[in-house]
Amino acid sequence: MGKIESPLSRLQALGLELPSVPVPIANYLPAIRHGNLVYVSGHGSVGAGAEKYYGRVGSDFTVEQGQQAARLAALNCLAALTSVASLDTVQQILKVTGYVHSEDGFTQQPEVLNGASDLLVAIFGEAGKHARTAIGLRQTARSFTVQLEMLISVKE
Repeated sequence: MGKIESPLSRLQALGLELPSVPVPIANYLPAIRHGNLVYVSGHGSVGAGAEKYYGRVGSDFTVEQGQQAARLAALNCLAALTSVASLDTVQQILKVTGYVHSEDGFTQQPEVLNGASDLLVAIFGEAGKHARTAIGLRQTARSFTVQLEMLISVKE
């Protein structure tokens, strides 16, 4: 039997690292655990460095740039997860809800969110496959290009 690669090792193999746990901008927790479920609050497409996405897909950004924004938001969600559970305890990413700051008439929100979904599968394999909702909004909190929230099952 082959060696099982940890999610952190997969992240590193992808040339990625988790950012610091996002600091809430209001009165809420980045993530909360209840039994074996972790509810991850909505986190946006902003990194600690120069990588930041504010604005609309369809005018300010292409679908491909929106996918990069979705990946960044997913990394922020995983960082929030680590405030209550280790990546190694993830049993299944159950649900991802994504909000895409969209130009009027833009309808490719599912394609944008594939940036996050593909990353989760690359990190967690089959356990990264999830149910998903893609929502286009004229305005998002702080004008994030993408904002994601997740529901994750972890080992007790």
